[in-house]
Amino acid sequence: MPMTAREAVLIRGGLLQGLRKIEVVRITVKDATTALLSHIVTVHGKGGKARSIPIHPGFAQALEAFLRDSSRESNMPLLGIGKNRAGTVVTEFSLRFGRRFSSHTL
Repeated sequence: MPMTAREAVLIRGGLLQGLRKIEVVRITVKDATTALLSHIVTVHGKGGKARSIPIHPGFAQALEAFLRDSSRESNMPLLGIGKNRAGTVVTEFSLRFGRRFSSHTL
């Protein structure tokens, strides 16, 4: 079974961008759109601290695909899930992949 758009954002965000799951789930539609235009993604992590990093082409591709399929408003969280559900999504994907891993592993 292929990777869903949500799984791609979560897994590529962790693996290619080095983002924590909380940083990925806090990305808004506006943040993602701005990142694609500027090639810099700004994320908000522990304690609400913001950091800006160059966007990896693979992560940009995942954001573009998710935005194409989404009808969320610009101020809404892109993925629309919390950090606990994000961890479950990654773990469930890993089991389909055949090798158990977590969002922390990424």
